[in-house]
Amino acid sequence: IFTLEEDIMKNNATIATHNNNNQLNTTTSGEDEPTMIGHNILIPIPREILPYRNPRRNVKLLKYMGQFMFRQAETVIWQDAKFFRDDFASKQPIDYERLIERDSCVTAMGLPVHKGTVGLENIREGILLHGRYQPQYEHHCEAIIAALIDRPNVTDSSSNLIRQCDAYLQHVYLQEGNTETMNQGLIDSAFIIWNQKSTACKE
Repeated sequence: IFTLEEDIMKNNATIATHNNNNQLNTTTSGEDEPTMIGHNILIPIPREILPYRNPRRNVKLLKYMGQFMFRQAETVIWQDAKFFRDDFASKQPIDYERLIERDSCVTAMGLPVHKGTVGLENIREGILLHGRYQPQYEHHCEAIIAALIDRPNVTDSSSNLIRQCDAYLQHVYLQEGNTETMNQGLIDSAFIIWNQKSTACKE
């Protein structure tokens, strides 16, 4: 789990509780073993090497560049921290190996149909008109922008987010006369698998 060095020190008591009050151990060579919480290794990152002040931007960098940070790894899996919450424990994959597509360089979850991702009214209308609802980019933008009221820190720039959503829609509409292609391949970046077993994927 990526975390700031200072956060490990700040939450040392919590870490110790999860490790039966035995947070740091020393190996026979005299060196400290990796800091653990449960069965997870905490990877400390010095704040001064991170390029952005906003933690959300730094998370995006780590999320999408992990395959370049661990060049020797055959598989790099990103999971958002929420997967480690107690209420998410039962939702974690039992066998990660089964999720790796041999011929795919990247595997991700589809954007889930949820009121928080596309809006409850849009879901209801889709089911009413078509018998089911498929995620749409425009609805996803609407849901994220609406969430800014209660969660203004969901992005480091609300105005840029709104402009970005609109710019993508306008660009695709001008190119194709509709925005249907924006609804294809919508993913939830909370869970991403980078498969680097082939030379093509590494490159």
